[in-house]
Amino acid sequence: MANRARGLVDFHLGDETLEIGLGLGALAKIEDAFGVESFEEALNFGERLSATKLMKFLAALVEGNGHELTPARRRAIDNMSPAEFMEALSEIMGRSGMSRIDAPEAEGPDAPLGAPAASRASTAGERG
Repeated sequence: MANRARGLVDFHLGDETLEIGLGLGALAKIEDAFGVESFEEALNFGERLSATKLMKFLAALVEGNGHELTPARRRAIDNMSPAEFMEALSEIMGRSGMSRIDAPEAEGPDAPLGAPAASRASTAGERG
């Protein structure tokens, strides 16, 4: 069972279940896979969401969590439906706190990754 306190979810991929989360390793792997400087850029699929982009994202997510991308795992990714992908991504994003990036209450010292840095800095200055 995934460690929910660490933002991990049980990700069903084919016949196995992997613990997946959006830690720094996964974020870096996703950014690298898309050749971008930030995770937000990687999520900016624009108006054209392709199956190739979804599969690339999942492969990077699996590898970024320390799981080898075996042929069986690659086949399982290839066979996922867009609905399955979106459901898994929603759970992973929600568990990591990333779904609150744009919400005003997400700003401050306990904000998830991606919250405005200026808000974190000003709040940190107020405490210290």
